[in-house]
Parts: sequence; C-alpha cells; structure tokens
Amino acid sequence: MNPTSDPNRIAVLYVDDFEPERLLLTHRLRETSIGLTAVSSVDEAIDLLNRRRFDVVITDLHLSGARSGEDLLRVIAGGDLHQGPVVVLTGESDVSRLMPLLALGASAVLSKPIDAGALPEIVAALVAGRSIDEAGAFDVGHLFRALPGCLEDLTRAVERRDSETAARVCRDLASTASGYGLTAISRQAEQAVGLICAGMTTPATGEAIDRVIGAVRNVLEAA
Repeated sequence: MNPTSDPNRIAVLYVDDFEPERLLLTHRLRETSIGLTAVSSVDEAIDLLNRRRFDVVITDLHLSGARSGEDLLRVIAGGDLHQGPVVVLTGESDVSRLMPLLALGASAVLSKPIDAGALPEIVAALVAGRSIDEAGAFDVGHLFRALPGCLEDLTRAVERRDSETAARVCRDLASTASGYGLTAISRQAEQAVGLICAGMTTPATGEAIDRVIGAVRNVLEAA
C-alpha cells in the first residue's frame, strides 16, 4: 500500500537531495503515524503535488538542483498546489535567513538534523493547527516572530520612561538572542540592563537602549 493512501496515516512529502537522509528518515518513520513519500528535487515534488494530496510538505532549504526549498515555498505560495503546512529544514546558524521563509508562508523552520522520534508529534500538531511548541520542537523562527513585538515594547517603554518594561525586554533579548546566533543584539541588551536599573533618564541609558533598538532593526532590515 502506498503510505499516502492509508487514511490512518498523515501523508507527508519530504524533499531532500541527500539519498542517505531520505532512506534513513523513511526507515525510521515506517511504523509511525506518518506516511512518508521522499523525493530528491523541487521538480519531483511539484509533479507529485499536482497529482496527489499531501497533508504536510517538509523540505530541506538547500538542494543540489537548480531550485531550492525556498523556490518550492514560492511555488506553493503562488497557487493552489498545496494548502497544508510547509516545514523548512536548515542547518544554517544565520537566522537572518529565516524571515523570508516565514514571510513566504513556512509554517515552521526547524534545525537540522531533524529528530525523527519527535517528527510524528510535530507533524500532528501542525495538521491540527496547534503550535509545534506543544510537540516539544525547537523552532528557530520563534525569535524572529518575537522581535517586532520586542522592538515595539522597548520603544514604548522609552517614550513612557517605563524602566520595568525596558529592563524586562532587554533581559529577554540578552538571555535568548545569542542562542539564536544574534550575538549583537544579546551583547547590546546585556549592557543596557544594568544602566536601565540605575536610571532610565540618564544619557548613557538612552544611548544603550538606542543601540539595542538599532541592533534589532538592523537584523530585521537585513532579513
């Protein structure tokens, strides 16, 4: 039986140009709730999507052919090829590459190597419309989705001279941003925390917060 034809399994199309990875994931998922169909290129994926319905598409970002996982996202976003969630896998540490993927409609951008044991729960969460956090997944897109809100909160805190909010936002950025590879934001936020606690209205504190705001804006503008 074709795995995607079993109504009790979630039909997943997996795109990866590295054959050992395709074979390994297929093997590990054979007794799970996922019915996996693995292909090596965007063209193969598009051909299958034109002929068959899949619940979820999972694609590697970097593929050896002419078209990448980002190209597949663009094709899906531009028509009726696939209506379900799309997950992008990447081993990149530069998270500034994530914003265009999320803007194109990626439901999640996950770090490679993917945990095959966690994948069935992640896929089930996406199909059910739940956050993949509930499945214990680490989504490296989370910080990018949070940055505009952090920027808004910090700007408002400066206008209102709200030291408590300003310190909270900077503490959050200082403790989290470096883990996502955004060391410039983390460093500036860490320096600002102590100055904010000492007084919101001093010139040094204002300059420190401006540097945090500038670092966040630079990342968002570069993405």
